[in-house]
Amino acid sequence: MMTLLLLQSRRFGLTFAILLLAAPIWVLALSLEGMPLSDAAWTAFSAIGGLYLALAGLIVLALRVPGLRGWRVAAETTALATVILGLLAVLLPGPTLGYALCIPSGAAAIWIALYGPLSRLIPRRVTLRENARVHIPLPHQMVWRMALPTRPAEHWDPLLRSSVQDSEDVDTFHLEYACGGGETDAVTVTMLEIEPNRGYRYLFQGETSGVGRAFVQGYHRIVLTPDGDEATWVELSRQTEECLLAQAFLSWLDRMPEDYARFLRASTLGESMDGTLTGLHRLAVLREELGRKRKLKRPKLTAQRGSAILRAAAAEAGALLSRTPSLISW
Repeated sequence: MMTLLLLQSRRFGLTFAILLLAAPIWVLALSLEGMPLSDAAWTAFSAIGGLYLALAGLIVLALRVPGLRGWRVAAETTALATVILGLLAVLLPGPTLGYALCIPSGAAAIWIALYGPLSRLIPRRVTLRENARVHIPLPHQMVWRMALPTRPAEHWDPLLRSSVQDSEDVDTFHLEYACGGGETDAVTVTMLEIEPNRGYRYLFQGETSGVGRAFVQGYHRIVLTPDGDEATWVELSRQTEECLLAQAFLSWLDRMPEDYARFLRASTLGESMDGTLTGLHRLAVLREELGRKRKLKRPKLTAQRGSAILRAAAAEAGALLSRTPSLISW
């Protein structure tokens, strides 16, 4: 859990900085309403401090509860709404309490605009470059086998379900990744450079789930550097073209390159993956798949089958009681 909190340090810090900016704005709004400056400062800073503690608690709760994981973004959207509504309270004088009560709805509106489907309406796109480095105490030959996306059974990402070589281009592979709900993300990779046991670089194209569902294209590079005979440094670099601003912002806040690198280390070593958002997502998908398989294997309980089970249970109980009456305690 501590690793997860450290990886969310930017979100904690950004939320604190925005709310710190909001505090004097609300002091001014309260003073314009006629409240003495000292009382306005005490009221505003106390309320802002309480709000930050509540948002920090929400981040922690969202990390612990799978169904609430997406709610972590409510921290920055609520902080932004606090600043915007504070400015409105100053520029458009009115009941300050009324503006304060609008903060939840303002946060929801910012959430929809920043991270929801509306984010895809923003015409500007960026090239997202992400880099990370991780040390894995395994020989580089073993890490190489797990790094290749052509072997789903050995790949370090447990969500890779299939890898099919293209019939016309031997350097192209069609991959499918489980993404939950019985759906998959289809990705096509074309190997551009490859050096056995040392690394590769490929072009990836496909759809991705997350902030909306959008086509993605970019380059992925992995370089393996042996550290003696029993350890390997893994350098990861990823360049995503035409990336949504919301995706780039989320990647920065969640420190995704470092998060992904820590996940890869845990996955290759067979350690728990619950120390990263990447790992928690994969665990959630794997648990969902396991539950679906168990549900499919479970025979349907009809009235006839239920009656037969009850008769068999009654017969066994009667036989047991007739053989060992001393088991009954009066």
